[in-house]
Amino acid sequence: MSLKALNAELRILNAEVKSALAKRRKWMDEHMADFARFQIGETIYDSRTERKLGVISKLYRYHGEIDNHDFDTDMHIEYEFKTSDDDISIRGGIYDNTSRYAGALSICTKVELIHRPKRYRILD
Repeated sequence: MSLKALNAELRILNAEVKSALAKRRKWMDEHMADFARFQIGETIYDSRTERKLGVISKLYRYHGEIDNHDFDTDMHIEYEFKTSDDDISIRGGIYDNTSRYAGALSICTKVELIHRPKRYRILD
């Protein structure tokens, strides 16, 4: 087989891979809310400190946000959230995200925070 024919075959294979990755990304984007524990509009807290983090404004996958989608292979959902005025001195709050904390947060809702066993509560 000539180099020209091999290169043509390789171009076809690369196009198929690119198409498959695009199809996977589209499916993953469409099903993020299905896999997410929390949804846009929910207020989240850090259960370890009982600190209110903010209101979720966006769902995302860390590798889904960067250019190399080869690594965007699982539905580990991260959250962008807007902090509130009472948590910080910046008027109107700021946007933060869970991926920058790399496992340092234990996220929960207010209901989950309230109904934790007493031995895990800080403020009681």
